[in-house]
Amino acid sequence: MFVLLSIPIYISFQWHMHQPIYVPYYDAVTTIYYNGVPSGPSFSFSLSDVWTQRVGPYTSWPTDAIEYGLSLPYLGAQVSLSGSLIENLNNLEYNRWNSCLFCGWKDKYVTGINYTTSGGNPRLYPVLFPYHHPVLPLLPDEDVLLHLLIHKELLQRNFNITTRGLFPPECVFAEWIIPPLREAGIEWVIIDNIHLSRTLEDYAWNGGTGVVEPNRADVLNGSLSSWPNSGWVNLHNVWAPEPVAAGFAHRPHYAKYIDPETGESKKIIVVPAECYMGNEDGRGGFGALDYEQVMGQLFPYNTDPSHPVLVLLHHDGDNYGGGTDSYYHSNFENFVSWATEKQDSFVPVTIEDYLSLFPPDPSDVVHVEPGGWIGSGCLDPQFSKWLGYSEDYSPDLNSWAVIVAGHNWVWTANLIEPYTSISDIIDNTGNATSQAFHDYLASHTSCYFYWEGSIDDTIWNANPTRAVNLAIDHIREIVLNGPDNLGPSIFLPQRTPYNPGGTEFGTSRPRDFEVWTLIYDLSGIKEAKLFYRADEDGVVDSLNCIYSWGTWDSMDMSWETWDSRTDPAPYYKAKRYYAVINGRENVLYDYYVKAVDSLGNESKSRIMHVYVGPGGGGGSVSWTPSNPIPQDTIRIEVQSDKGGYLHWGVNGWKLPPQDYWPPGTTVWEDSCAVETPLSGSSPLFYIDIGPFINGDVGVVDFVIHFEDDTWDNNNGNDYHIVIQGVTTYVMDGELDPVASKISENGGASLYAHFDGENLYLATEAPGGTEDRFIILSLSPDTLVPSPWAKSGKVGRWDFFLGGEGTNGWSGWFDENESIVSFPESSGTYLEGVINLEDAFGYIPQVIYLAVGIYETGDGGDLIGQVPQGTGSPQD
Repeated sequence: MFVLLSIPIYISFQWHMHQPIYVPYYDAVTTIYYNGVPSGPSFSFSLSDVWTQRVGPYTSWPTDAIEYGLSLPYLGAQVSLSGSLIENLNNLEYNRWNSCLFCGWKDKYVTGINYTTSGGNPRLYPVLFPYHHPVLPLLPDEDVLLHLLIHKELLQRNFNITTRGLFPPECVFAEWIIPPLREAGIEWVIIDNIHLSRTLEDYAWNGGTGVVEPNRADVLNGSLSSWPNSGWVNLHNVWAPEPVAAGFAHRPHYAKYIDPETGESKKIIVVPAECYMGNEDGRGGFGALDYEQVMGQLFPYNTDPSHPVLVLLHHDGDNYGGGTDSYYHSNFENFVSWATEKQDSFVPVTIEDYLSLFPPDPSDVVHVEPGGWIGSGCLDPQFSKWLGYSEDYSPDLNSWAVIVAGHNWVWTANLIEPYTSISDIIDNTGNATSQAFHDYLASHTSCYFYWEGSIDDTIWNANPTRAVNLAIDHIREIVLNGPDNLGPSIFLPQRTPYNPGGTEFGTSRPRDFEVWTLIYDLSGIKEAKLFYRADEDGVVDSLNCIYSWGTWDSMDMSWETWDSRTDPAPYYKAKRYYAVINGRENVLYDYYVKAVDSLGNESKSRIMHVYVGPGGGGGSVSWTPSNPIPQDTIRIEVQSDKGGYLHWGVNGWKLPPQDYWPPGTTVWEDSCAVETPLSGSSPLFYIDIGPFINGDVGVVDFVIHFEDDTWDNNNGNDYHIVIQGVTTYVMDGELDPVASKISENGGASLYAHFDGENLYLATEAPGGTEDRFIILSLSPDTLVPSPWAKSGKVGRWDFFLGGEGTNGWSGWFDENESIVSFPESSGTYLEGVINLEDAFGYIPQVIYLAVGIYETGDGGDLIGQVPQGTGSPQD
């Protein structure tokens, strides 16, 4: 039960709608007719079904939901309709497709927009959204701006509205996109609030969200205790594996970007959306998410009447539970009834109304870590979901290389013969440059990268090339017969590893890091250099953001290319340029790339920042991608002056299936590991393993066995690569690498990991004079005698895992202390796995856990517990 407070929590919604241009650049009716590429490959799913299953969200349902709450003064929702979705719907309407299924599709949207709140704002508020659903931080400013301007024009045409808010695709934001956002007239942008929590010094990362530890270059907002009306909360009754910064991460702030050439800054309001609650609301809305119980946990920090807590629920509005009839109708109607009854505690609101009532202080400027919303790797601060990297061949890198080349062509053409109008770009009319931009911008569609590895990736992987080739066809003569006054096009610099000298998912990474990018110029590249400078104070401030401060070191970048595997093949593509910085420990580095073409035109990339920690110097081990999925080929690199072997196993040092062995692999003498010879030469050796496409490898365990019979075993910890999306718990008495410490007390710890079905638990194994228990309960309120006839009482359990110190025996027990056959083991750790569906018949939303440590004999006293108790020693 929550205490009613005088300051209510405000609730808002962001519903996202999107369909791409499935094959650039064919209209919707054509691609539905062919179900793919005309005279080419077809999709494995039905495009017709895609549209018929989403009639409600694309026509009337959002406004239906709003109409339930017209009596509430500020109730409303934000909705994002991608430009390609609007274009597709207009095409289906024009062609009267499927008995005119989408005729008049805009009418109910216009009705919702015309409903106004007590503050005079639209109750259904179409936010700006880049036209083709690109990952904005990966694009140059001029591309970002053009996507926004054509979407702005499209909203004006179709809904007669100009808005000042933005929802970026996948909620992906980085501060360096602020300048083009402001130039497009955007005053506020939605971000995912985990990228505020992760910037705090006392953020308790545990890996549960599946995203790597923050780099210290982004930890710039101090500790949460330095922010008023804020505190850490471990949310219950919702999947939230890491604590949230209640208050601080639930209030709008300003963020800024400093121009590296001029030092001038531009600011924008960042409106944080609730990472975990937004994700849960997307499962079905009110009822699927217990609004009162979950949001109510923020009340203790809702103590600033000038800036009350805002819970913004963001998710797809046309997929899964968030796109269902019940979400917009019965569940939303129930939400309105609840909000009407509880309006002293919870107030539905539009973002425009909230910002009008409670504007953020312009001096309240925070840092926002790059990244997006949760799910499928979108949180990652390096945008790895759209940068899938395999050394053999990366479809994503190939597509970006083609796009970088396309950028150089279209913007060179624009200098010679500028596009005629924004409308011409939308309509594929006007001059050749306008038509080139019409096709080129479609190449940025994030869906083309998102679905890599799917059965349809032959189409998806070729789509960026299709779009860029079409664009170049329009402007080839203009460009070849005109002057080249544009500098080289440079992709956003990337680095490997992400946390040099630190850890990634608990594994130490080397201090040396590779910076790489993609560079192309019509006139050829004369020079590409990596510039870098060290800053001993370790903190990114305004001086770190400009080119003119300090002393830069530089080095030439090497390059490589590859044969494209798309049909059609690209006309042109960028090369991959790379260089390695030998990192010093506990130092901040700023770095950027400068390229010069054969005519002397030059370009600079953005300035990037990385903090290098104290760990792993030269001779270290790294791998890419850092958090692989089963479809990835993993390259392990060893910086060393001597070769050797990868000594490896899987799933807790088990013998890998033979199908996964690279050539030359042999079984090690213990039959638990294999050895594969490293390729390469001093100073860099490497080996490629995977992909592990059968889903039977959850962890790759390895060490390096050098040719002189010395070993690199990560200081006795071995190396472990966790395969994302695959969980294989190993019962060997050792702590599984995927587990996170969730509590500790008096030298004892409790570890856990949940894969959606199975709960893994572990604690240190009992010593010879003690017994240990991991206790699980759905309702521990009733006290019962302690397990194994120990002294005192404990909260009623449903199951417990017991470990005996004198002989190392362990086992699972049910509520009657009968042995049950769940997996377990005892060695260095007491560990076990329980399938919650098998154990309880359903997946409970809340489970209470504790560790009890007792003297080993019958009647033994309680001598330790996790977490720290508040009752008497025996209770």
